[in-house]
Amino acid sequence: MKNWILFICIFFCSYKVVANEPRINILKQIASLQSKDAKDFPDGAFPSFRRYHFSKTLKADYNLFYTALVIYNIERYKAILTQEELSILAQIKANANPYFELFKNKKNNLTYNFWPKYPAQVFPNGGWLNKFNEMNALPDDVDDCSLLMLALGNQDSLVNNMSKLFLSFTNTKVKKSNGYYKRYKNSPVYNTWLGNGYPIDIDISVLSNVLLLKYTYHQSLNKYDSASLDLIVDVLKRNKHINDPSYASVHYSNASTIIYHVARLMQYSNHSSLLQLKPLLLKQSYKLLDDSKSALERLILINSIMQMGGKVDENIAIKIINDKQLLIQNDYPYFNANMAAILNNPFKRILSATKIGKFYYYSDAFNLSLLFEQEMLRQKLVSSN
Repeated sequence: MKNWILFICIFFCSYKVVANEPRINILKQIASLQSKDAKDFPDGAFPSFRRYHFSKTLKADYNLFYTALVIYNIERYKAILTQEELSILAQIKANANPYFELFKNKKNNLTYNFWPKYPAQVFPNGGWLNKFNEMNALPDDVDDCSLLMLALGNQDSLVNNMSKLFLSFTNTKVKKSNGYYKRYKNSPVYNTWLGNGYPIDIDISVLSNVLLLKYTYHQSLNKYDSASLDLIVDVLKRNKHINDPSYASVHYSNASTIIYHVARLMQYSNHSSLLQLKPLLLKQSYKLLDDSKSALERLILINSIMQMGGKVDENIAIKIINDKQLLIQNDYPYFNANMAAILNNPFKRILSATKIGKFYYYSDAFNLSLLFEQEMLRQKLVSSN
């Protein structure tokens, strides 16, 4: 009898090690991509690259966005990580902390920018574009601020002050949006930009990230949060994320990515009107999954479906997990920089249609962090059954 007990104990201990091996390997691979003594990236950055719409050339672009996002995709599962995984995460965050300081606003000591601030840079390694750094530097934005706070965790006082600052730049606070659907011109929702002199920019993926921050930090919702939730729900009901994605979400621009943002928000929100959209979004996700030829887009959709409680063909998921090279093809931009985003209509629509001023962004570390996320979603599913 004792031998059987010993065998069972050994079996389950071994199974736990084997079960965790794929995700620990992914995590180690992510950590190995973090920059150290690299030519084009400061220490602590997760490399990302941009491509101009009318070019096939990839250029190194160091920004806060992807490094914060990679860390958040791991940090959000902190409660169920092993000690070894927690140790790797802690080292990644420690390496990134000095890097994040490059993007911090020293005037208010509170907000952050997509690109480095001192000196201001626009399109790092951009050649002649860098001659206009100070002139064309974008203001800080709620998207990067939210993602960074989600990545860092345990920043309650900072998030409280940051959330108050967000309210100073909301739509209708000083001026109204002329660069989004007229239907929402008077909606008191969050503006992407934290700066005066710029048109109001509304993006449902950005709004989802701000609300994700509010829910994660258990902040009480105000009228701007409620209005932002209502706008997201209405845009989705009107299928603008499917039929007009690059306008519904100018910074993310793809239906699959928009759904991913909303599905992630649903994990934390109890907003009934939003949660009622799960059947619709699941149906659309399955359709997009069937039509997609991109491994990264398919992974994004699988993660979205799983977060909404849907089921995915195991063979589809396993194929992506077993062939990581499929994810490193730069064929699906999760994020894009669009110069038209700072314009009002009709110029915003016109310039967006030409693709002039549109840049696509890619990051191998981010792609792998989505693979890690899928492993964690699968683990949570197994644990709950």
